[in-house]
Amino acid sequence: MKKGFMSVALILAVPFVFLTGCIGASPNTSAGISVEKEKHPEGTLYLDNSNKNSLEEIVESAAKNSGWSITKFKSDRVIAEKIDGDTTYSATLKFFERERCIEFEKGSETSDSDISDLRDAIEDEAEKNSSGH
Repeated sequence: MKKGFMSVALILAVPFVFLTGCIGASPNTSAGISVEKEKHPEGTLYLDNSNKNSLEEIVESAAKNSGWSITKFKSDRVIAEKIDGDTTYSATLKFFERERCIEFEKGSETSDSDISDLRDAIEDEAEKNSSGH
């Protein structure tokens, strides 16, 4: 009888231990970086959560003020283009509203430095709107 009780207790305890371990697991890595941030590529722009405007509104305003044109591509993407003489710079921007970030996919002839003014303008616009100006 005692041996049977121990077997039942052990069978019931094992799933509880695994369940407790899963519930107590932290969503952060050991480096303190959110798991959600790890799924986005390098160069992703993360914005302050205090800004209540949609990412698309922020990008459209920033682009307008920095000489970029925006074309809606999909519900969560836009194409940004800037013409400078004979050169056209382009990037596809993908919005992640929940994580408040924007991924940039540059056109084949576009470098990071070519779109840095757009990135800076987006950051400035987001900061301006979050501070209530």
